[in-house]
Amino acid sequence: MLRLKQDLPTSIVLQKQSFLPLKRVNIEGTVPSFAAAVTIAQVFRNDENQSTESVYCFSTEEQAAIDLFIARIDDCETIVQLKEK
Repeated sequence: MLRLKQDLPTSIVLQKQSFLPLKRVNIEGTVPSFAAAVTIAQVFRNDENQSTESVYCFSTEEQAAIDLFIARIDDCETIVQLKEK
């Protein structure tokens, strides 16, 4: 989910949340041993005439692990360094 960031008090934000539309999803997976390796690609598009600031949220199961996160926005690629809890 890609939620538009708003600088409003929490009670107002919860009532008026806006989201960027998800345009495409691609999921690929393998099960090489006891755990699955899954790659998920999500494409969001801002169809508005102005730029927006957004917050990306990805829910996982409690026992799931994410080992790589890459965000591509236009021609810019951001690779996130993940650390153990």
